[in-house]
Amino acid sequence: MTLTASGTLPTGLAQLARRPYSPHSCRFIRRQDLGDWRMKVYGIAARPGHDARPGLVDATVDLARQWLPKDVLANPAGPDLDRYLSRRTDADL
Repeated sequence: MTLTASGTLPTGLAQLARRPYSPHSCRFIRRQDLGDWRMKVYGIAARPGHDARPGLVDATVDLARQWLPKDVLANPAGPDLDRYLSRRTDADL
C-alpha cells in the first residue's frame, strides 16, 4: 500500500479502506501476446457490478510491454536468472 509523504493514505485509498468488504468482479479479459511472452489479462473491478475499465487494462498491458525482460529470456544459453533477479524498478506500477 502506498503512503503519502506524511505517512497517510491518499484520499481515494483512505475512502476505500473505510468501506466494509464487498466482493469484486474478477474476470478473464483476453490473452495477450507481447513478443515472445504470452499473458492472460484479468480485470478486477474496484466496485461491485462494474468491470475493469478498458483504458486502464490497455495502459497496464502497455506497461507490461515496457517492463518484461526481453533480453533475459532471449539468452541462447537459457534464462539468465541472476540478471532477472537483479532487476528492480522504483516506478509506481
